[in-house]
Amino acid sequence: MAPNPLSREREARREGAWWRVYSPSLVCLAIMCLATIYLAYAAFASTHLRPSDIIVNSQWSLSSSNHSVTVSGTVPGGVYSDLLLADVLTGGDLYYRYNDLDYRWVAEENWTYSTLVQGDAALLGHERVALIFEGLDTVARVLVNDELVGTSDNMFVRYVYDVKQLLKESEDNTLQVEFESPVEYAARQYEAQAADYVVPPKCVDDAYKGVCHANHIRKMQASFSWDWGPAFPNLGIWKDWHLTGWNTLLVSDVFFSAVPASPLPTVPDHDLRPSWIITVKVWCDAAIQSGNVFGNVVITVGNIYTSEHPVSATVEHYETQLTFTFTIDEGEIEMWWPNGYGSQPLYNMTILWTDTNQSETSSKSIRVGFRTVELNQDFVDSSDETKGRHFRVLVNNVTMFMKGSNWIPAHVLPESVTVDYTRYLLQAAADTHQNCIRVWGGGIYESDAFYEIADELGILIWEDFMFACSMYPVKQDFLDSVKTEVTSQVRRLQHHASILLWASNNENEAALRGNWYGTSSNFEQYKTDYVVLYVDTIRSIVEDLDSSRSFAVSSPSNGIESEEEGYIAQNPYSNLYGDVHFYDYLSDAWTGKSTPRTRFASEYGFQSWPSFKTLKEATTEEDWSSWSPIM
Repeated sequence: MAPNPLSREREARREGAWWRVYSPSLVCLAIMCLATIYLAYAAFASTHLRPSDIIVNSQWSLSSSNHSVTVSGTVPGGVYSDLLLADVLTGGDLYYRYNDLDYRWVAEENWTYSTLVQGDAALLGHERVALIFEGLDTVARVLVNDELVGTSDNMFVRYVYDVKQLLKESEDNTLQVEFESPVEYAARQYEAQAADYVVPPKCVDDAYKGVCHANHIRKMQASFSWDWGPAFPNLGIWKDWHLTGWNTLLVSDVFFSAVPASPLPTVPDHDLRPSWIITVKVWCDAAIQSGNVFGNVVITVGNIYTSEHPVSATVEHYETQLTFTFTIDEGEIEMWWPNGYGSQPLYNMTILWTDTNQSETSSKSIRVGFRTVELNQDFVDSSDETKGRHFRVLVNNVTMFMKGSNWIPAHVLPESVTVDYTRYLLQAAADTHQNCIRVWGGGIYESDAFYEIADELGILIWEDFMFACSMYPVKQDFLDSVKTEVTSQVRRLQHHASILLWASNNENEAALRGNWYGTSSNFEQYKTDYVVLYVDTIRSIVEDLDSSRSFAVSSPSNGIESEEEGYIAQNPYSNLYGDVHFYDYLSDAWTGKSTPRTRFASEYGFQSWPSFKTLKEATTEEDWSSWSPIM
């Protein structure tokens, strides 16, 4: 039996066609076949230091702003989960009947997670001591011994806070993370922006029973509700954290690019083992703000390649990047193929840093696959450009038919789905011959587990950035946060063989051109904002960090044609270019007469009720009528 995505139990702690099934029921979120999930998973992407350098205390408490509610806290986790476990929320599972409304008060409160950390002489003896949070959801103040060490305003950013001067040796030190209501914060940001001009939509459709202004907070947009799911805007420390001390460099992320030394054939050759030119970039957190750090880096790829590199690292703003290029000879490497086209060999690659005194090491291990990817947008007929352009995927120089799904949140609480459930869903996709999944832009950047499993199964990932069905502000503080977000996520995910392309938003080109949110009266302003955010900011960063993949400014979009029309095409749904989202709830879908012949269908779907088995879990007998209030 499949794991139940509704369970509150935690683990110890075309050219192509894709579809998304939409349901009018709130409980649909629980049964979406492919969905966004978070779980901490570091089996193949972990940073290693001496155990004495890392202190983690799992004893957390959670309290409301007026302390009327105080319960045990779980980290990683979130407020809704902790209140459910403590029986503060007594109406049962989040998805049961009207609990999305009955539990709404939780997201309107401020909440604090608190713990104690022991000051340690060995730890404090390091040049730099920092609290590192891999994810805070979302707006928070972090305090050590009642002193502010930093703030957060973005769910998708890794935060590093310096705390050496505030920690007391051989004593318990208080650590508090004070979260502001995401509902109140988003409303305040909306009002501040509206003083200049409104950035719509103000609210979701009334039928969603949701929360307003999701586009004004860098948080999972669907947590404020969507047309397929309820509003539960969570708060909490949703990813791992640690307290770390180091003297030189701490390896944080690794870039990997492999280019064949000679052209590949246009038909699959599974016996071919070409030579590869490898580029590796290593990003490190430094113990000093600026200057030079000396040491040595050893790069190992499986049991077939090892190289050693003396390093003089130039540090700026507590960060440095190291770049290495080398070649792996012909005959050594098997190529990675998408599901249905071949096997998926993966190679462990380890980066080991040692300082010049050999007194400190830091390493990161990742798994890499050797393949090429290309999004081809050549003219279909070079003698007649009116016939449009291709939008087709080539892997290892072989043109492939893309078939798959859109991955949207299976649970509104990222912590509520297990790694096993992630694997179950992705394995189901592979078993049904899917070779590509689009991570939809209203959810979250997926967990490491998700991409690792996709690598293993040969499922290509179209990776949206988390902007969907909205206009967005472009004030400098918002753009600065987005820059950090995009940098963090590209660095984290780039090395995965499964990543096919990056796309900056879901349906925002179509929304602007189609006047979904009343933007026609100020079209040029919103168009300018669109280009500033998605082209000047996001695309610029992505192309600088990862030139090995294609970038789509929006989905749906006409691709190159949209760009030539100033990024907002007259008809972003053209079947002659780019990708199309197609929905038709009235025609007989079985005949296929209404289905467009697109270059690439990256979304299509049909309304559906969930199965009664699923419906039954979230309703009572009085609800089992099409005309009941809950339906």
